[in-house]
Amino acid sequence: MPKGVLGDVSVAEFRGPMMDLMEKVQGQNGRKWFEDFKKFLRKQFVFLVGDGRTKEQVLAACRYDWVGNVAGVFIASPQFRWATAPEEVDIELVEFDNDLTSEQVLAEFAKRGLEEPTEEDALRFGEKYPDVQNDFPIVFLHKANLWRDPYGPLGALVLYRDGAERELFYFWFDFRWLRYCRFAARRLRK
Repeated sequence: MPKGVLGDVSVAEFRGPMMDLMEKVQGQNGRKWFEDFKKFLRKQFVFLVGDGRTKEQVLAACRYDWVGNVAGVFIASPQFRWATAPEEVDIELVEFDNDLTSEQVLAEFAKRGLEEPTEEDALRFGEKYPDVQNDFPIVFLHKANLWRDPYGPLGALVLYRDGAERELFYFWFDFRWLRYCRFAARRLRK
């Protein structure tokens, strides 16, 4: 049997699951099936905030090999927002084909109907999806709660991989971000 875009999966073999999905989308819980399928295709990332754990507990659960000094100071600061009520967060990673400033990224979020992430989202994402940052830096830009690091510049949390180490650091907001970064944005909940 010749290999197609599905590799070793034949069209006949694929037809069964595809028909099953079509029936479920048209059935009683069709809207839920459809929304879940769209999430799967968009490679969205869903997690819970406000689960009663402290930021220190979540940071420890992230098991970072290195947390930058400035990132650690920001996380420990009272300005670091932390949800007190449970909420499911839906994150989309946005990719650009050119280098952009933070302001340009946030303007693009607004055009696409996306919200800025919170700083808590960076920790929750790093805990639930630790391997995603192996492929590219993930930037959590937010203007709603800009924090000035002890050395002066405003910044943003970044999940990064340096060799074999998973890292969490704080980088300047006024930086031009390179095209290989991905930017975490909250998708509006319906």
